[in-house]
Amino acid sequence: MNSYLKKIVDIKELEERFKVIDKLLNEKIININLLEDYYINIAGIDTIMFVKRYHDKVNIKIFGDAVIESESSLCIYCFALEIEGANINRLENALINTKDFSRMCYFALVSPKANISKLEEAIVQSRDAEYIYYFARDIQSTNIIRLEEALLKTQSYRFTHHYLRDIKGIDIDSFDYITEVSHEEVIDINTINRIVSLYNKPKVKTKQKLTY
Repeated sequence: MNSYLKKIVDIKELEERFKVIDKLLNEKIININLLEDYYINIAGIDTIMFVKRYHDKVNIKIFGDAVIESESSLCIYCFALEIEGANINRLENALINTKDFSRMCYFALVSPKANISKLEEAIVQSRDAEYIYYFARDIQSTNIIRLEEALLKTQSYRFTHHYLRDIKGIDIDSFDYITEVSHEEVIDINTINRIVSLYNKPKVKTKQKLTY
């Protein structure tokens, strides 16, 4: 390893490291290619911080490829979120391939460049009740009917309960026939359908307490 490069990577504090890099670059003691080679090979969070700092001097595509090849959902997520000029479409595809549904939800929530439809499709296909619920609850511009159908098919009592309470605005515990399954993880699909059909009917006076 180049002696100057070794000195740089031994500096643990990030801002101090960048100060040294700036000085060495300005004095033409090292060139950016040397640093690119090092950071491409490690393809970690340090790589993303380096690219963010020197995005106007480095090849964004090559770094994006390296991050995708790392298959690290954290690095893919951070690169897509933080790096100006990153190929969001490719990074989203790579993130979907990691099956990290939590970071897919976060990316859809915080990135204005996120392809909501594509991420929604991945969440639906996951058949994971928890993340279908979170996506329906937290992400705007979703196909709520499709997410609802996907959630009901999971037969998860817990997240169906949360969905009907938090998104539909219905007090699921007010239905007498729910009490017998209220402590079960799985709820019978017929029971779910009864709840949804009752909620979707025109509002009339009933004994059930609905909250809006």
